[in-house]
Amino acid sequence: MKAVLFDMDYTLVDYRTGIEPLFTGIFTDVFKTLCLDIKNFDFFMTYGRHNGIKGSLEKLGIEQKPFMYEVEKKVSEVLPSEIEKGNIVLYPDVIPALESLKDSCLLGIVTNHVSKGVEIITDSLGIKPYFHSIVSCDSSGLRDNPYPDMLLHAVKELKADSAVYVGDSQNDLESAVNAGIPCIIIERGNKKVNHNLKVKDLREIKASAFLA
Repeated sequence: MKAVLFDMDYTLVDYRTGIEPLFTGIFTDVFKTLCLDIKNFDFFMTYGRHNGIKGSLEKLGIEQKPFMYEVEKKVSEVLPSEIEKGNIVLYPDVIPALESLKDSCLLGIVTNHVSKGVEIITDSLGIKPYFHSIVSCDSSGLRDNPYPDMLLHAVKELKADSAVYVGDSQNDLESAVNAGIPCIIIERGNKKVNHNLKVKDLREIKASAFLA
């Protein structure tokens, strides 16, 4: 059976006040809680945009376990409130697209978001039951996107015959290329990704050549 794997942030889920300000606040609090050198914060954020949280932590020599523990605590405090305020929502095409795919494909999420955040968002927004596999950045032993680890893990977990990855960013595209998996880019906002296979609405995926 074929698998359709989705990135989460800005592919399925919209952050109306922006994800960067939200997580800048969360990570700033974690740096303060753990008494980490705030001079390293800008590097942590910049390097992490392309290499993920684990990549930044490794580069800075920061121990992953206590850092991620504090991140999960902050995420548990902040995200439910943001969802309740209507600042974290599904795009209108998400549920119709998942409904159209659920009976003919295995569905998964592969994201550099932290697992606690993915759990809160997918539960609160009602999409968790659609997915047979959810792989996040703090999954044990897996490197973050754009390394191929998480995508390959999801394909293996699903026992899929083939897969396609749907994302919104250059990082998503690189992850798919590195994993040897076709990629469909969903055009959200003004983000520019140089790729020949793009859709403007997730409902278009059902008719793509990869699912023929």
